[in-house]
Amino acid sequence: MRLGARTRHVIAGVLIILATTSCSTFAPTSTVPCTPHFPYAEGWLGADGGYSVPLEDGRSIWLFSDTFVGDPGQRSRENSEIIHNSIGLSRCADNGRWSIDYAWGHSDRGEPEAFFHQNDATGYWWLFDGFEHQGAFYVGLLRIEPSEPRGPLQLSFRNTGLDLARIENYHADPEQWQYEVLPLTDSEIALPGSTLVVDDGFLYLFSFFDRDDENRNRMLARLPLSALAENNPGDSLETWAVDRRWIAGFKPKQARVMMDDNATEMSVRYFDAIEAWVAVYSDLDSAMPESVATRVGEVRLRTAPRLEGPWSDPRSIYRIPELEGNYAERIDPNVFCYAAKEHPQYATEDRLILTYVCNLMTRSSDDPWDILKRLATKMDLYRPQVVVVPVPEFGFD
Repeated sequence: MRLGARTRHVIAGVLIILATTSCSTFAPTSTVPCTPHFPYAEGWLGADGGYSVPLEDGRSIWLFSDTFVGDPGQRSRENSEIIHNSIGLSRCADNGRWSIDYAWGHSDRGEPEAFFHQNDATGYWWLFDGFEHQGAFYVGLLRIEPSEPRGPLQLSFRNTGLDLARIENYHADPEQWQYEVLPLTDSEIALPGSTLVVDDGFLYLFSFFDRDDENRNRMLARLPLSALAENNPGDSLETWAVDRRWIAGFKPKQARVMMDDNATEMSVRYFDAIEAWVAVYSDLDSAMPESVATRVGEVRLRTAPRLEGPWSDPRSIYRIPELEGNYAERIDPNVFCYAAKEHPQYATEDRLILTYVCNLMTRSSDDPWDILKRLATKMDLYRPQVVVVPVPEFGFD
């Protein structure tokens, strides 16, 4: 593959994007109209992340992180480039036909680069959810810097905080978008953005911890929407504290753990049918490739009467087939899956639409370049996988 020096420090990010009870299985239902899918087209050759933000005009903006891109018409990742983020703009036609157009940036020399990119040569952004507010579109930009290998997984990057991109001309062609960057946090302990929820005058930010023990439990912060008009909106952040009250500032060390399992990405939305909030995610502990034969990868669901909780115990709503014993070994012994979330704009009364991503993870004895070369040839990996599942029976009727 054609990998320049600017991309070498993110190999761990492409391969290990982690910084991404009884088990009941729900089988996918048959294909339904306007179910998302992510073809290799326009030179877009796969990515992870896969947050979707429904717009008021019926379209959805998709937010991807590390992305393989090549020439138009290319179907293989051989001789492709890696950029740090890309976007997609999807539509559902009247006949139920799904379509998506991808977009990323280009340098002055015409080389592909991230859609949202920093001007310096070292830092970059991964895209963590978004929302519309008062005629603007906002995207969570997880700030990443290269680092010495750290933690049990020897990650060669570190999170340094979250910014927000504000785009006011987002109804134009993405090539014409202009964005302003608003700094939000500088914390390396906890990262807002695993999902963003707008409710009752506030932006709620579910935040995951980034610690060397790789245990990414989640806390909750919030921002008054009025603060988005300020130059430094992060000054108005509040934290849901251990003693169950909102305190001023973004203070991870004083935060209450909302969900004690291990996940970075998720979705949270309000279900009118049960008058409760519903969180969907995949637990990373079950996705590690250390013991493929014994692990069970699952997509989990929790409910809560309020965003502040209390959140119910997790319930499995889908078993990830790529992580099932012998199947996982046939795909690749290093396969792992993550980034599960729900996309409510495609849901009905009896179905949910979920996505997750499968990738390859290096272990301490692996050469990361060998793993990356394998990923370049395994085109069934490293793009959002779409699953249609029935709405769980508990508490929904």
